[in-house]
Amino acid sequence: MALETTQADEEINCHDFQAFQLQLKKLRFVDDRIVNELNSELNRSQDPNAKCQQLHQLIISSHAIRDSSIKKCINVSASLIQDLRSRKNDDEVPLLRKEQRRLRLFQNELNIEEIVKDRTTKAFHERCRFHYDDES
Repeated sequence: MALETTQADEEINCHDFQAFQLQLKKLRFVDDRIVNELNSELNRSQDPNAKCQQLHQLIISSHAIRDSSIKKCINVSASLIQDLRSRKNDDEVPLLRKEQRRLRLFQNELNIEEIVKDRTTKAFHERCRFHYDDES
């Protein structure tokens, strides 16, 4: 199979948003290629039921990895904000604002993730609805 999930060998970087986005982009490879994979692999497969099941497991694990990564960074950022607020130090106001912006960016990624998941799920169901019942 051409697609595989990339278990994050490296730890997700929650302190550098651009690095986080690059890591997320790598983790979204499965979703980016799902339509091509469904078109090419499903047509060539001797057992479309098994191929759909395999793709479904790949999609589910990919979504779980990304979801947990994004939520982890949201929690890290929220915890840092709470810590900065509890210090009540005027020197740390710029740092607090920077972290609040980063938190909003992570929360936005969670919204984007929902859109990506919906698109992938729709493509999967369009091609595999007769070969695989993911509710079983």
